[in-house]
Amino acid sequence: MTIELVLGVTLKNNEKTNSTITMKESKISLGAGIGLLAGIIIGNATDNIGLWIALGLCFGAGIGTALEKKTK
Repeated sequence: MTIELVLGVTLKNNEKTNSTITMKESKISLGAGIGLLAGIIIGNATDNIGLWIALGLCFGAGIGTALEKKTK
């Protein structure tokens, strides 16, 4: 999935230019998002949400990194 952001900038002489920023979604961000969701669910169930949000984010990013290295 590719996200594209187009920025319009007006220069000093009223000339308009467009800049394009293209971002590619990586497996690290997908893993971190899923880990964050799992951390919220587990943290809510155990009444220790601060710990489990951090752990879920770390574990999710680690799993995403491992999956990204396998595909390269």
